[in-house]
Amino acid sequence: MEKPKLTFLQSVVQCKCPKCRVGNLFLSKRHYDLKSFTDMNKCCPNCGQDFQIEPGFYLGAMWVSYPIVIFIEIILILIGLFLFRIELMFSILLSGIVILILTPPLIRLSRSLFIHLNVSFSYKA
Repeated sequence: MEKPKLTFLQSVVQCKCPKCRVGNLFLSKRHYDLKSFTDMNKCCPNCGQDFQIEPGFYLGAMWVSYPIVIFIEIILILIGLFLFRIELMFSILLSGIVILILTPPLIRLSRSLFIHLNVSFSYKA
């Protein structure tokens, strides 16, 4: 079994196992493989940590993604308004399009963050 080389934040962003920080959470490494971007391993290929903790577990990831999306949306709107001097409605429209394009990686990031907040890291994994 490999030793982890990642910090908490690196593990979350790279969608690694929260327990060992080595195995991949998702079957595909491609965020925009729209047929299977949400397909996850049933357990960690490195340490065996169960990723299907309970039915509906990842519904909690919506609560994690909501503040992330709102934060990004506000930043994009403010950039549009003050940096590029565009109208409010156009700025909102453009930020909405950007969020739509970022949806697959944001879904993965929120799932990864949610499981990292619920499963403890273990050096002995």
